[in-house]
Amino acid sequence: AGKKQGRLGSPGLSVLGCSTWLIPLFLCLNWSWFLSIIKSVIEICEGTKMVFEKIDRNSWKRKEYFEHYFTNIPCTYSMTVKVDITQIKKKQMKLYPAMLYYITTIVNRHSEFRTAINQSGELGIYDEMIPSYTIFHKDTETFSDIWTAYMPDFETFVAAYENDMQRYGSNHGMIGKPDVPENVFTVSMIPWSTFESFNLNLQKGYSYLIPIFTLGKYREEDGKILLPLAVQVHHAVCDGFHICRFVNELQECLEGSSAGLQKIFCPYPKGDDEQGR
Repeated sequence: AGKKQGRLGSPGLSVLGCSTWLIPLFLCLNWSWFLSIIKSVIEICEGTKMVFEKIDRNSWKRKEYFEHYFTNIPCTYSMTVKVDITQIKKKQMKLYPAMLYYITTIVNRHSEFRTAINQSGELGIYDEMIPSYTIFHKDTETFSDIWTAYMPDFETFVAAYENDMQRYGSNHGMIGKPDVPENVFTVSMIPWSTFESFNLNLQKGYSYLIPIFTLGKYREEDGKILLPLAVQVHHAVCDGFHICRFVNELQECLEGSSAGLQKIFCPYPKGDDEQGR
């Protein structure tokens, strides 16, 4: 006697000071809030919950450069390099998921590749970016975009990639995997030809700050297996120093892949400075 019962509807339980019989009414009145909570839980479990930190332009160290290259003289540019993937081929690693992993790893190291204008028109930095990559359909000679949540562990990411390919790889249409997060960046593979230069002409590209990566057909040169990689960026957030640092760190990761699948060596640089943070 005197103990509070734990059964639904008992006077002993309350939510926000209300008896439990009010729970259905509470949920009905707050259904949109309830769904948003469920969505957030799912995003956290799947690793797709993102944070967007708005930039205070007045205190931002790139304020002058951003205004110059975004407003006064809008400027985007691309750079094409050849990265050495010899170690990846020697270890017989799957090229596409390996490159997606390495590229995303470097993108997430540096804020200049995570700076964007969000869906509300706000300038800020995503805490993490997710790769959205193209797959080719031989039957229709078209492609679809699939995205895979980034995992810091190489094997876990590759497993997620293979799962997405199995579930969505046969879907036709531009969006192969639905519910695309807003914090994605694009990677394309055109393995039918190598190239020395590659550039995308975007009609509204001057307001697009997120980098774009394009991979081509690899070939052997002087005993090395080289893969063409084009990187397209916006000068308002990314200078020549930043894109060169990206390429150099990517090459370090690719060379470190000689450790094999059990230990992927991808050194984290010292003194990584964050823009606007």
